[in-house]
Amino acid sequence: MKSIKIRQMTNFIILLTIIFSCQDVDKNMIPDDKPKLKSAVEIPVPNCSAMAFDLLIKQRVKAGDLKISNNNDYLVLEYFPVEELSFTEIKLWVGTNPKKVPSDKDKFPLSDKFKYKSTSAGELVFVIPLNEIYSRNPETDCESKKLYIFTHVIADITDTQEIEQITAWSEGTTVGNSQTVSYSTYTTCCKSTGGGGCFPHVAWGGNFDQSGSNYYYTGTGGIQNILADNGVVAGTIKWESGVFTFSFTSDWMFSDQNPQIPLLEIYGLYEPGGASTSLYKGSPSSYQGIYSVNISGYPYYQIVFNLQNCYLVNP
Repeated sequence: MKSIKIRQMTNFIILLTIIFSCQDVDKNMIPDDKPKLKSAVEIPVPNCSAMAFDLLIKQRVKAGDLKISNNNDYLVLEYFPVEELSFTEIKLWVGTNPKKVPSDKDKFPLSDKFKYKSTSAGELVFVIPLNEIYSRNPETDCESKKLYIFTHVIADITDTQEIEQITAWSEGTTVGNSQTVSYSTYTTCCKSTGGGGCFPHVAWGGNFDQSGSNYYYTGTGGIQNILADNGVVAGTIKWESGVFTFSFTSDWMFSDQNPQIPLLEIYGLYEPGGASTSLYKGSPSSYQGIYSVNISGYPYYQIVFNLQNCYLVNP
């Protein structure tokens, strides 16, 4: 068993060495000497299941996981490194407008100027009041808001000094022509205080937003959101090796209210807004769990879900 772990560690180091020698340099490689904020430890009970994002080194090697959730008052971000790494510092910016992230003249994010920072060698948790991120509507308990997450992780390889100060960013949209920096999007999940029941919604799979209305799954793969027509993230979807897999967050499921409407439609496109090819129309046999559909490769997909959101009256 020990020899297997040694080989795994060696392969991990070799892969990182190749990537760092071939890719562009991250301007944020060197961390601050004085972190400004320690992460919180008490995690509020979330409204919905956490959304998971990969933390990527040079967009190619997984350094760990970022899990994001919220309740009506707080946003929670939890960081988990892979076995080969330990996180030494995290820098975080969260907002509703990505153009406001601290950047240099080339619009490259400057993580040294991010608002939230923490240092630790294990799991890290940020618990951020939502009213620090955006102005709350005093007449509502919770609002569904699309948030932009820029998070820069500094890590060391466990039990070795081969490479120091590895840098990683959360998966999502890359910044400009960078092969290093990317940001994630997350829409806050709200619990209604009104009466319960099941309510129909249309949802779309994918993080790519064209003109604020049409969402597409990009064929580059990775975990992307399932966004409902009320602005709530209803689940996640991922394409890998010709297979789409997807699951729903708590209280979301396929609709049983109109059997004439396909529960899932998938179209392939070569460009957003271009001609589409119908790849799948169907009604999965179960309403909850993890689903998979075999789909041929396209640069973009338009994925339409016929869903319902069911909940009880809140106490």
